[in-house]
Order: sequence, then structure tokens, then C-alpha cells
Amino acid sequence: MQKTLEDLERELVIVNEQEEIFGWNPTVNTAVAQSLIDIEPFEAFFRGVLESQKSLKEWYDGSLLQWDPEQVGVGAGAGVGVGVGVGVGVSVGVGVLRQLDL
Repeated sequence: MQKTLEDLERELVIVNEQEEIFGWNPTVNTAVAQSLIDIEPFEAFFRGVLESQKSLKEWYDGSLLQWDPEQVGVGAGAGVGVGVGVGVGVSVGVGVLRQLDL
């Protein structure tokens, strides 16, 4: 969706240049610019969720001893926030406790 809005914004610039050639007043369309601003948090959230989904299999199925805490923190914090990092930590903690029969 963001790409479509960016395409519309570029198209509007071209239209404005053509209107300027004919001496017309440029078309003002604030909806496209405002939509780009409004969609940014959703795009960032979606990218973060997508990246964390790509990493979840490795986090859950990979060896606990091979984890790099900094890398997991970066992956969990990529736009998703603390919730994913805490969720993964709790899941791993419970799994370890079950294996140890604690």
C-alpha cells in the first residue's frame, strides 16, 4: 500500500509540472501525503512482525546454547516492541523448566 501511495505522489508531481507548463494552478492533494504519514506506523509494525515470524522457527527449534542474546533482542525489537521478546523469553523459560521437571 505504501508503494502505491508513493507512486501516486510521484504521479501528482508530474501532473503539477504539466499544469505549470500550461500556466494552471497546481493541483493540491494533501490526502496522498497525509496517507503516507498515517500508514507509516502500520508499515513499521508489519515489517517487524514479518521479521520476527521469519526468526521464530530458529528461536523455538534452534539450540539454546547457540543463541546470541543481542541478535535475538535486535530481531524481537525490530518494530514489534518488547512484547515479542518477552513472549519468546517466557516460552523458552517454560520449555526449559519442563525439560528439567521443575
